[in-house]
Amino acid sequence: MASPPDDRPDEPPFQRLTRLQFWGFLAIALAIFLFASGPVWQHPWDIGALNHAIFTSYAALPPLVLIGLAYKKRLGFRAFALDLLVLTLLKYTITFGVALALWAAAGGPPPAAQTALLKARPAVSTAASPADAPTPVPEEKAGIVRGVVVDRDGRPVAGALAYVAAGLEGWVFAPPPGELVLENHGAGLAPSVAIAQLRLPIAARSTSGQLHTFVATQGGTTLLNVPLLSSGLRTPIAFTEAHGLIDVRCSVHQHLGTEQASTLLVLTHPFATITGDDGRFAWRGVPAGALRLAAWDRARGTASLDVRLDPRGATESMLRLALPAPAAPATP
Repeated sequence: MASPPDDRPDEPPFQRLTRLQFWGFLAIALAIFLFASGPVWQHPWDIGALNHAIFTSYAALPPLVLIGLAYKKRLGFRAFALDLLVLTLLKYTITFGVALALWAAAGGPPPAAQTALLKARPAVSTAASPADAPTPVPEEKAGIVRGVVVDRDGRPVAGALAYVAAGLEGWVFAPPPGELVLENHGAGLAPSVAIAQLRLPIAARSTSGQLHTFVATQGGTTLLNVPLLSSGLRTPIAFTEAHGLIDVRCSVHQHLGTEQASTLLVLTHPFATITGDDGRFAWRGVPAGALRLAAWDRARGTASLDVRLDPRGATESMLRLALPAPAAPATP
């Protein structure tokens, strides 16, 4: 029995780049990546130069595809979008593999690359110059700050960050002895919530036998991006400013769902803590004056409170965590 005629109009065919164009454009993008900032193998740990090479190589693909399709009179949205997508994914796979190979072959990064840091606006307080000497805090000009972090229902919150967010900008505090060591064991950094005072030595390392990255971001701005070698070699982490709350993740594994993001609090002073089971915090020797206290918990949100600490005085505060209010719907 004959099949009934198909009354649907045939979808017009679209033609894509020729094989010569496709592989030629890929070769051009790879050449840009390899040589745009000088031979990439000569400075594998220069993250700034590497990012510049990656960006320029991606930026070249849209005009190349556009010109190639137009030259062959095959220009169309579907052809442009499909060819650009395939070229982008293929170039990403190749360049990322090249970067991994270079990092593995180069061994440990030099100190200058290990501490590469992009400047960002400080969220809590400005940095003290390395030349600044610590400011003595006379006992008669200091006091005690106590409080408790609770959830919306008034229950104490354990594991929350509590800290002085503002009011100590005129003081310089020496970092505590020792160092902070952050380890990626395959499920994310441990500890997942940590506190660091500015100029406290920080080191990060991989303990899972895999290559990880240490990507520190704040408000969509990347502050730091360095690799953690599979060999377990420690990578020094240096911040030049007290940025406050920073998100830290591994760009290699987090998108696979195998790792969780971590949080690092970087301040210029020692008045910060992670609350215990009772949700309480307390600091002695806090310079008197107008202070802003703050608290943070990943699941329960944030809180802040302005207090006045008198010389030789004490304050008792409650910080009630609340999730950020949802954004208002756009007005048509």
